[in-house]
Amino acid sequence: MLGPIELEGADGEVQVRGPIPRTVLGVLIAMAGSPVPTDRLIMEVYGEDAGDSRRRRIEDTVSSLRAMLGTDRDRLRFGTGGYHFDVAVDAIDAERFEQLVEQARRQAPRDARAALRCVDEALALWRGDPYGGTRSSELLEAERRRLRELRGTALEEQCELQVRLGQLDTAVSRLAQLCGDAELANRERLWTLRMRALYAAGRPQDALQVAREAERRLAEAFLVPSPAFRELESRILAHDPAVAPTPERLDACPYKGLEAYQTQDAHLFHGRDGTIDELLVTLAATRLVVVTGRSGAGKSSVVRAGLVPALRRGRLSVPYADVVLTPGEDPASARRALDVALHAAPDGRPALLVIDQAEEVFTLGWEPADADRYLDRLAGLAAGAEPLVRVVIVVRDDLLGRLLEHPRLTPRRRGSGAGADTVVVTPMGRPGLREAIRRPAASVGLQVDDELVERLLDEASTPGALPLLSHALLQTWRYADRRRGVLTVADYERTGGLHAAVGRTADEVYGSMDGASQQLLRRLLLELVELGAPGGPDGRRGSDSRRPATIDSLLRLGDADEVVRIVEDLVAARLLSVGAGGFELVHEALLTSWPKLAGWIEAEREELATARHLAADAAAWYDAGRDRDLLYRGGRLERAQSLLGERSDAMVAGDPVVAAFIHAGTAQQVATQRERRVRRWSVGVAAVLVAAMVGAVTQRAWGAAMEERARRQTRALSPLVAFDGPDGPFALERFEVRVGQYRRCVEQGACSPVEDTATVSLLETAPSDAPITFVSFRQARAYCRWLGRRLPTRAELEWAITLGGERPYPWGAQDPLSFELDEAPLLLEVMVRSLDGEVRTGLPLRPVTAGPSSAEGLVNLVGNVAEWTATERSPVEVVVSGLSARDEVATAAAGAFSYGRVLAGDEDVGIRCAADGS
Repeated sequence: MLGPIELEGADGEVQVRGPIPRTVLGVLIAMAGSPVPTDRLIMEVYGEDAGDSRRRRIEDTVSSLRAMLGTDRDRLRFGTGGYHFDVAVDAIDAERFEQLVEQARRQAPRDARAALRCVDEALALWRGDPYGGTRSSELLEAERRRLRELRGTALEEQCELQVRLGQLDTAVSRLAQLCGDAELANRERLWTLRMRALYAAGRPQDALQVAREAERRLAEAFLVPSPAFRELESRILAHDPAVAPTPERLDACPYKGLEAYQTQDAHLFHGRDGTIDELLVTLAATRLVVVTGRSGAGKSSVVRAGLVPALRRGRLSVPYADVVLTPGEDPASARRALDVALHAAPDGRPALLVIDQAEEVFTLGWEPADADRYLDRLAGLAAGAEPLVRVVIVVRDDLLGRLLEHPRLTPRRRGSGAGADTVVVTPMGRPGLREAIRRPAASVGLQVDDELVERLLDEASTPGALPLLSHALLQTWRYADRRRGVLTVADYERTGGLHAAVGRTADEVYGSMDGASQQLLRRLLLELVELGAPGGPDGRRGSDSRRPATIDSLLRLGDADEVVRIVEDLVAARLLSVGAGGFELVHEALLTSWPKLAGWIEAEREELATARHLAADAAAWYDAGRDRDLLYRGGRLERAQSLLGERSDAMVAGDPVVAAFIHAGTAQQVATQRERRVRRWSVGVAAVLVAAMVGAVTQRAWGAAMEERARRQTRALSPLVAFDGPDGPFALERFEVRVGQYRRCVEQGACSPVEDTATVSLLETAPSDAPITFVSFRQARAYCRWLGRRLPTRAELEWAITLGGERPYPWGAQDPLSFELDEAPLLLEVMVRSLDGEVRTGLPLRPVTAGPSSAEGLVNLVGNVAEWTATERSPVEVVVSGLSARDEVATAAAGAFSYGRVLAGDEDVGIRCAADGS
């Protein structure tokens, strides 16, 4: 029942087709254990429309169901009180789902892990909307609502258990997905769980951003956040440690792998006391500090898990409020985040503002002017008198020079308040590494074997090895039998060793997928890589780095469900991190420590760079109002066309702006070539005529001839069908006007281009044989006049649709509610404005069956857009979803046919011209 109705009998799967049989079966199962009177079945299937014919139909349906059941036919019988369907309660997935959810609730207080297994099993039973494929039934609708609500509660329980067990990465990723679901977005508990999970994961600023997003989404549903929500927001703002739950001990891994240590990980962060003291001394002397070091040195961890907690504890005389930000891709959003951060500090308290991964202002496509304004703003915050703000900027060493080129960030001179001081995070020595290995394990009751410690110290002596060491320790912890209380060399060797552990983890994720998923994983990971700058005068290329991506950009890479599954696998393996702004690789070390990914980057480096430049140029073209001067030409256009044909990921074909940019360039090239040919032809003809002394042909006459030729060609594609109407004979075009036809009119200067502010130009993006839409009434009238025709009147269009009233529905006289599911798959519900201005909701549109061409041979009865009439606003609308003007009626089985109204304000309206007489 948890999805389209499916039945498994003694003879195998039972195929139940049609909405009426499925509705009957759904009602019988929903009332399993109780007899269902025939009148109740009639009411549930047909509503108030009861009668002898309906009773006969129910009896026939039950007989058909018995035949489908085969060996199990006797389970469905008529007896005392009505129809009985014998089925064990635990054989119904909806009942099993409820049992598992209840079992999880009972187990949660004493065994969170067992409870999570139960709720995971329960949610795995869902295949879609409950009782799918049935007709509208009061009983089944009530069951749907109840089961949806129960599923929402189960999802909340699942996420709360994940947070409780310390599975924060999984919980954060899952909650981000659930809060984006329109059906779940008004559940306040999901938002509060997401805030708690982000805070527990060391992302308090992300938690506050989610709080603001939650308020907006709840307001859209006319809901007001509860006092508990407000209290949680205040506690996060005050850095209340009680907000973060204490994970159960067995799941409390003491190592972070490739992830940076966060503020709440301070009790696990060891071996950097000297660096933290240096930072505190420097901050006491100046309010602007740059922290740098090579990739993998542990810069972010030192600041987040070392410096921030130290300032919270009052190491600089008073406790500081703190905000940690990263610049991200959007300069405007980054500047707004700075303003929000300042207001987050309680009155009177000094603030620490940390800008982590500051290299993003140089690597994520910011304009130099935007980067300068952002850095100038940071320097200004540090120099301001009120409030007291100390700014720490964390940047990779290979981009330190570019950062210090900013005039307000140049190294500070002794005795001067201007400029910045720099602290370099150097590789850890053996004493610090020994603490970083032993002390986290001791905090969860484990020991690290002395032999393993010495071996790790020897192997981690190379620069940049710190994240590899942390990942190897995490994997060792996973492989170890922790009941022994000690991590051994044997456990470590199972990981593959320091330099192979990262690659082995990634290979395990990759190897668990089929071929299609592996290709999708490859595209996804490449989308998360920012390519290093091309080689400079010294021949060295800039380092590749991480590139954050929103969930929307990742979902464009392939099937949405598969993308979500792969992202969840990567997050669970700690190869991907997730925050309020999106997803990114957990560390740059992954780019070099996993040979597969390194090989993919090198194999596609040139193509990736070209695609990224193309995306940037397309965005600039779109932002400039689709300026034709910015379109590609010649070889650049050919390369872009080749990419559009070769690639299907978000960098090219999945991005509508990129696709429109290429199509517009192609259209401009075709128009230019056509203009050149016409010009050469015109010159040749003129020369011949002059030579022959037959007179001069003016450009105006030639243009008129070309226009008439285009008009004749267009009319040939728009054959007329004659009608003998009540007011005399008239004719209608058989097809709706298509994009290619309207484009001819625009090219001749008789029609204006179709521009919609919400989309790219339709004439540049839509297929030539698709119906033209987003045309105004005046544009429609101008087109028909150009053809020497006119717009039809409302009466003419209605006469053609209903054949002069001979049929109550456009398709005939059959009651649309009696169609089988495979004949009429959809009953759409829309908002329709009635003639008296009253707004009615839930009016069903009428479906149509597949069949031969309409009686008058018009394809307007299977068009997919409303059409203008001479009355400008017609209440006539004919819709079959998903069809183009070239499709025939026989293809309408997959659509939904309607005879409704065009609402005032609609823009998605097309054209069909008419003519007088026959």
